[in-house]
Amino acid sequence: MRSFRSLGIAVAMLVPLSAIDTPAYAITTEQWRNVCFDSLGLRSATSQVDVGKAGFRMDDGVAPAARAKPPPPTWDATLRSTIAFIKAYPDSGGNYLLIVQCVGTAERYGTTFPKCNSTQTPITAATPKTLSEYTDDELIDWVNANIP
Repeated sequence: MRSFRSLGIAVAMLVPLSAIDTPAYAITTEQWRNVCFDSLGLRSATSQVDVGKAGFRMDDGVAPAARAKPPPPTWDATLRSTIAFIKAYPDSGGNYLLIVQCVGTAERYGTTFPKCNSTQTPITAATPKTLSEYTDDELIDWVNANIP
């Protein structure tokens, strides 16, 4: 009996440790590589084909060596912050969210992904509805589901 109780205590102590060692990411390592190598970013736009202006680089400005590794542990939180920032922008409710190629890197707005100077085609995905028709969580799920 005593050994079973000890085993149970040991397992209970190890389960939380395994969660710390292997963080859960909303995107896979393959998706992360696609984000990095295809320079994918987010753009809030007045139409589903509106590119050419600024966006947010989802590669988070990482060094090339980090592109072959899993996403940074802050990726999920940075996506959440970026979505909240995009939705809070004045008159953004009628815009669409696009996943596009981002060119150049500029400043960050707090804890968002870094701004990119311009976006371009190909457009990987565009939301079918405007930003005001989604919650932040729905947009985050949409982004995660639409990264190739």
